[in-house]
Amino acid sequence: MSQGTLESRISAAAARNDELLSTLSSTDGATTAVRHQTQLIADLEAELAELNRNINTLTKKRESELKDHNKYQHSFFRKHAHTVFGKKEKFIATAEKEEKEYFEALREETLAKEQKDGLIKQIEDLQRVLKEELEPVAKRHEEAQKALDELYDQLFDGPTPSFPEEDALEQKASTTLDAYTGIRDRLLGEDAARQKLDEAGKAMGQALRNIEDALDASTWDTWGGGTWADMMERDSLAQTQGYVSKVHQCVAMAIRTSPEVTPLPNMTITSGHVMSDMVFDSIFTDLAQHDRIENSKVELRRGAVHLEAQIKASQSRVEGLKADLARAGEELGKARKELQECRMRSFQVVLKGGQLPAYTA
Repeated sequence: MSQGTLESRISAAAARNDELLSTLSSTDGATTAVRHQTQLIADLEAELAELNRNINTLTKKRESELKDHNKYQHSFFRKHAHTVFGKKEKFIATAEKEEKEYFEALREETLAKEQKDGLIKQIEDLQRVLKEELEPVAKRHEEAQKALDELYDQLFDGPTPSFPEEDALEQKASTTLDAYTGIRDRLLGEDAARQKLDEAGKAMGQALRNIEDALDASTWDTWGGGTWADMMERDSLAQTQGYVSKVHQCVAMAIRTSPEVTPLPNMTITSGHVMSDMVFDSIFTDLAQHDRIENSKVELRRGAVHLEAQIKASQSRVEGLKADLARAGEELGKARKELQECRMRSFQVVLKGGQLPAYTA
């Protein structure tokens, strides 16, 4: 783009540039305010959920106290019996105690419900401010920033020989964006792998519990548990195998999203032998099967240790990439700001009647 053409285009866009910069100035901080307001609402909603659980507990307590209270308040038989046997004072004391405990439980429940009502009102007020006041301003800021970026891209995108500083900063912003995008993509892949490894860890926990159940059933079988023990043992082993299959499946999916994840060691889960375990059942076949289950447990625990190490390593990588992404985001923001300020200066130079620096090859 020639120097004269760039200057004329800058002059033509001056009014739009001033308008957008004015909007950005008047709405500055709106995005941060929306983020803070949203976090505050989320915190209060979590507090409300905890309060609802507490109210449920208090309601059950109040209902229980009411039953005890009614037993003494409306029981003619109990009152008459205590009077006949000379224990009227004890009856009155117990009735008063139950009444006091009931009204105390009622008071606690009422206070909690009043607190809930206040919290709901506070959340509703915050949401109204967010929707009616903060978000519209943040949207205006976002739209103005997008429009300014588009305006500057139309004017300055690509080589501008008459403005070498802008070219250098544009290249810096592009390189910084590429770095940010690369880290973000790695984080997305690693976080997906972490989630699959966590899922595998839960399945591994189920597998370990089922292998222990199989061992318990096998021990019972060696002491004469019979067919019922055999069936319980085989069912536990089948469930163990199912969870082990899920573990391998989850790890395989994690490997596809992160090159850092490695396969687990072999884990063979014995299924037993129908003929020897049930048809020709004896103490010797029971002990042999018990040994096979023990071996399966050893392999399973070895796999669990390996998986746990991978889960911790993946969590560490995710946290590291989050920190890298935050730093890259700061660098990207800084590079974009420098580029925008440089482009703003070009407007000031041209509109003051000056010229952009002459380009020399």
